[in-house]
Amino acid sequence: VVVSHVDVTERRKARRAYRAQAEQLRAYVAASPCVVYALAVGDERFVPEWVCESVETLLGYPVAQALAPDWWWRNVHPDDRARAIAAFETLRDADSTTHEYRFRRGDGS
Repeated sequence: VVVSHVDVTERRKARRAYRAQAEQLRAYVAASPCVVYALAVGDERFVPEWVCESVETLLGYPVAQALAPDWWWRNVHPDDRARAIAAFETLRDADSTTHEYRFRRGDGS
């Protein structure tokens, strides 16, 4: 009979630390006055992968609707559209970008 013991103490500590950091990040995003989202950059498209729940409270759109492929393009303010699209184009050469633009709320305002 062969008996083997593996000390998983460090692995458990790392898992707890990860969970604590993830919870802290969720709390920061939930308290943010911004809509935070992640996009996958495709050949000619930006595909939404995730959007924070504040999209509903700040803009009036359900998360599922905000994840539709054309949702962003349809709702960015027409006067800001060209500038916002140009800013998104920087994603092709960078890991992330931050920019501000006006956006139509769910009630049309």
